[in-house]
Amino acid sequence: MKQDFKALLTLHRKLYIDHRNQILSPEEREASDYVDFETVLHDDMRSMLSNNQYIILIAEDRLSPSFRPLGYASARVRFEAGRTLPKRATLEDWYVVTDLRKLGLGRALIDALRKVLCEQKVQVLESSTWLANQGARTAHHRAGFTETRILYRMRLDQTV
Repeated sequence: MKQDFKALLTLHRKLYIDHRNQILSPEEREASDYVDFETVLHDDMRSMLSNNQYIILIAEDRLSPSFRPLGYASARVRFEAGRTLPKRATLEDWYVVTDLRKLGLGRALIDALRKVLCEQKVQVLESSTWLANQGARTAHHRAGFTETRILYRMRLDQTV
C-alpha cells in the first residue's frame, strides 16, 4: 500500500502540477492554485485511497524491477436519488506518462475502469478536463465520451 501511495502521488503530481502548468496560462493556473499544492495532493490521494467510493487503477511496467508507474485512472461512484440514471461515476483523474501517450494505455485504463463500473451497475461515467487540454479532449472523444457542458469562470475585482 505504501508503494502504491508513492507511485500514485507521483502520477497525481505530474497531472496536477507538471501537466497543468504546460496546458494552462498563468492566469488560468492562478484560479485553480492552492497555497500549499503539495499538501493538497498528498491529502487528496490519502482521502481517495481510504474512501470506498473511489476506484483507482494504476498501470505499471511489470518488466521494470521497480514496477515503474505508467499511468492511472480514478473514479468516484455515487448514488443520486431522483435521477433517471441514479448510479453515477465521475472520472476524477486520467493520466499517462508523456512518453507513452498515443499508444493505447490511456484507452486501456478507461476500458478497464468501464468494466469495473459496469460490474458495480454504474449507469453513467462523467469527466471533465481543462478547455485548453486538446490532447485530453481528443482522448475523451476517442474513448466514447461526448461534451455536454462548459464551465465558466470570472475573476472578481475586489476593489469594486
